[in-house]
Order: sequence, then structure tokens, then C-alpha cells
Amino acid sequence: MTRVMPTKDNSVFALDIGTRTVIGVVALVESGILRVAAQHMLEHESRAMYDGQIHDIPKVAHTVLEVKRNLEKKIGFKLTGAAVAAAGRALVTIQSRAETEIENGAEIDMTMVNSLEIAGIKNAQKELEAGGDDKLERYYCVGYSVMKYYIDNYSVTNLLGHRGNLIRADILATFLPDSVINSLYAVLHRVDLVPLHLTLEPIAAIEAVIPENLRHLN
Repeated sequence: MTRVMPTKDNSVFALDIGTRTVIGVVALVESGILRVAAQHMLEHESRAMYDGQIHDIPKVAHTVLEVKRNLEKKIGFKLTGAAVAAAGRALVTIQSRAETEIENGAEIDMTMVNSLEIAGIKNAQKELEAGGDDKLERYYCVGYSVMKYYIDNYSVTNLLGHRGNLIRADILATFLPDSVINSLYAVLHRVDLVPLHLTLEPIAAIEAVIPENLRHLN
């Protein structure tokens, strides 16, 4: 069986900027399986990070650049974007609720569901920023989970296709301070990488290891 060669269009560059090391992986989906096409790991030359938080942006960017260049030599094309996961040591989790009235009992579609979930995230963010000790700190949502959906006060696992007058969602949203995200993005900017996807390290681990039907345990 001939292996598919990685290209800009069929591959993803995943970057783990850790406390001790930076790990880069270029992978692509082949026959329904994620295949690693190239990988490289490099230790920081000095302590530029503490507990997953970037403290010295130029030093971390230098290490990331070396990893990026090494991978580009292996795959034969320039990497322009990266999927990254942020450390969860400074995370804050908020539970919130959002509800929306449905006009004329219309059939619920994905747009309605997405709008409901976004409203729940916004409510959680408002609650977090209103109750925080530091009024100047802003927070960025790095992941969320829907605990329950409701339609006309009845619990359902999926709103799509139902009809009713009122839909509701209980949301569990996870946030990181903007300062954590900004330092991560600053490193990517210095090495000419665009952030294509951002998640939290524990969420990334759960998606890789835990079956989807068990994730509803929250």
C-alpha cells in the first residue's frame, strides 16, 4: 500500500510548548487513521517557562523556530499554521445556563444550537469577569462541554430536529487568563505561525483517550 505524502492541504502541524521541551508533530489522516509523518523534540536551552506558563517569549520562540525548521526539512514544505494546547494550571471553570425561545415552534437546526451554546459561554464569561478579584483581567474560553439540553423543560441528549417553544442548555465552560493565551500567540507570531486551533491540554488528552460516549460524565 502506497503511503500518502504530507502536503500543506492534507496535514496538520501540532505544537506542544512544554515547560521542559518543545515537541512538533506533522500528521495526516490515512485510511481513517492519524499517521505521524514527522516529529521533532528539543529542550529549552534555559528555564524560559515555569509550570506551563511562558515567561521568556524570545527564548521560547527560538526553540520553537528550531523545531519548525527541522520539521520543514523533513517534510519539504513551509509550515504556516499550528494547532496548540495550553497548559491548564491557571484555568477557571464556570457553569452557566442559556435559553432561547423558538418562534412558531420551528424545527431546531444547528444554527439555533450553536447560538444557544455561544450564549451560554458568554453568560459564563460575564459571571467570571464580574466576580473576579482582578477587574482588569480578561479571560479566553479554551473549551466547553454541554451538560444537558432541554426542550420545553424536558431533558434531551440532542436538540437537532426537535420542535418546541423553549430550548435551554447547561454549559460547563473553561477559561484561561488572556495573559496566558497572549504569550502563546506572541511566540507563534515571532516564528511566522498562525494559530489554527487552540485547546486545553487536559481536553486534548480526553479527546484522544476517552470514548465520546463517556465524556458526558463531565
